[in-house]
Amino acid sequence: SIRPYADDPMRGRYERLAAKRYLFFTAAAVPGKLLGVRTTVPGATAQAPALAGTELWLRGADPVQP
Repeated sequence: SIRPYADDPMRGRYERLAAKRYLFFTAAAVPGKLLGVRTTVPGATAQAPALAGTELWLRGADPVQP
């Protein structure tokens, strides 16, 4: 997973979203190896529900012909 905004110098402008985390799911059998992405913006505490979350999953693809 990555947290691209953790050290952003403009973090103060979007503090509530600064802890957003991206989790990537990969599989060797999938073209491009990317199976899905899940994003999560955690709540104010570990017990609080997430503020936001999104998932994107690959369902099918055909290889691109050159």
